[in-house]
Amino acid sequence: MFQRMKAHNESNNQKLFMNLSCVEVYNEETKNLSGIKEFGKCTEFGTTCDSLIELAIKNRTVAATQYNQRSSRSHCLYKFTIHKESNTCQQDIEDEDNLVGVLNLIDLAGSERLPMIHDDDNQAQEKHQRKSETKHINTSLYSLSQALKAMVRGSIVDYRSSTLTRLLKEDLTHHNKSGSKSKIVMFVNIKPPINIQDKHIDKTISSLQFAKDAHTFD
Repeated sequence: MFQRMKAHNESNNQKLFMNLSCVEVYNEETKNLSGIKEFGKCTEFGTTCDSLIELAIKNRTVAATQYNQRSSRSHCLYKFTIHKESNTCQQDIEDEDNLVGVLNLIDLAGSERLPMIHDDDNQAQEKHQRKSETKHINTSLYSLSQALKAMVRGSIVDYRSSTLTRLLKEDLTHHNKSGSKSKIVMFVNIKPPINIQDKHIDKTISSLQFAKDAHTFD
């Protein structure tokens, strides 16, 4: 993508430029991870995309769980918006005619079982926090799955059911304002089951079904 933009700018008078925003969805609240003050607006910044993404990863909410020492407790959205150059930066962002394309890279937190909490547990407060995070993660993943299924059926999509689907509404819409078609590619990290009695096999099947729904939409 960067190479094609560079080649275009070297051979054309009208240049392309990119706006990058990095947003976290934690417990249904959004947080800007990249340091850009205004989400979705063109902002002058003197750092590269790589350094902005590294900063976002550093600022992302993580915690130790029974499965992972550094578990993502939120969904993270990296949005690359490519525009044609015009007289003002703000005009490029708002003018649909100057929009070339949008790429969303989304790191979804994995679904989890709710932790067991006992009143005499000395880690009860921390486990309550993990429980709240798990509820929001599972609910938002379910909302996204239902949105994808509704699109496949051609029925009404409830984008208001979660912050994640609200943020992705415009990009998930099958045809946007310019008439171009959205595409979805999903990568799923799973642990291969040892045998049919593997206690994690239900999570593996659920993850694969989620990816199947996304593929069907495309």
